[in-house]
Amino acid sequence: MVSMHEQVTVLSQEHSNVEDRLFLLSDALEEPDEGDIQWREETADDVLQYLAVHLLEHMKSEEETVFPYGTSMGLSNLVTDLVNQHVKLREDLSRLVAELSQNWSGVKENGKAFVALLQDHIAQEETSFFPLVDA
Repeated sequence: MVSMHEQVTVLSQEHSNVEDRLFLLSDALEEPDEGDIQWREETADDVLQYLAVHLLEHMKSEEETVFPYGTSMGLSNLVTDLVNQHVKLREDLSRLVAELSQNWSGVKENGKAFVALLQDHIAQEETSFFPLVDA
C-alpha cells in the first residue's frame, strides 16, 4: 500500500510535468499571428492531447486518494473547492481540444485563461492542500 507521503510525492511530480507542458502551451498561445503558425498549432495540439490523457488521469487519482483523505481530516471546504476546479478544468480542456482545429482565436483566448486557472490550481494544491495532508 502506498503511503500518503508517497502519493503526494507522485502527484507533485505530475504537477511539475504538467507545468512544463503549460510553459510550452503559453509560448504557443503568445506566438504572433504572423509568426510560425504551424509550430504554435502543433505545439498547442501536442500539449492539449498530453493534458487530455495525463491531466485527466492525475485529477482522477487526486479525487480517489488525497481528496478523501483531506475530507477525513476536516478539509472538506478546501476539497470541495479543488473538486469544483477540476470540473471547470475538465470542461475547459474538452472545449479547447474541440476548438483547436477550427478556431485558433478561441483557443488563444480560452487557452490563456485555462493556463492561468491550471497554474493557480496547482499552486493551491502544492501550497495549501498537500502540506496539510502530508503532515
